[in-house]
Amino acid sequence: IPFWVRRAMGMVAILGVGLLFFAMALMVIISSTLTETLQTQIPYLNNNIEWIGWIRQGSMVFGIAFSSFVLYFLIPRFHGTRSKFIETLPGSILFTLMWLAVSWGIGIYIHYIANLNQVYGTLTSFVVLMLWLYFSSFTLLVGMEINGLILKMRLNA
Repeated sequence: IPFWVRRAMGMVAILGVGLLFFAMALMVIISSTLTETLQTQIPYLNNNIEWIGWIRQGSMVFGIAFSSFVLYFLIPRFHGTRSKFIETLPGSILFTLMWLAVSWGIGIYIHYIANLNQVYGTLTSFVVLMLWLYFSSFTLLVGMEINGLILKMRLNA
């Protein structure tokens, strides 16, 4: 496969995964508005509305796992390596769990420890955002490395 074709396919894959992440973020934003609308339109749901939160969280986890799976499944194919379905699952599951742990940890830090605006203003918020992006990228690379090791063991065996 020529270099420019691989590069174009990689750009399309990254754009697609980015759109998936954007759709998940949009879903999180819309779901709170949807919850409020459902509560006002259907009086019965006022006491039984927590299931929407569970659906929102579950679909976000599923969306992250699915998008990382697609990314881990497509990227090796651009370089001529065929990975099997089962070989991409461990990295995808590990990435999802690590990303949830990182996001939860940053959320705990922001909620309980950091007085972001009192000390340095919005500069601290930017630094925390950069740390979250760094750790998220790191978890993405760890998942890819796990899949690479599994693929290497299959090719050497």
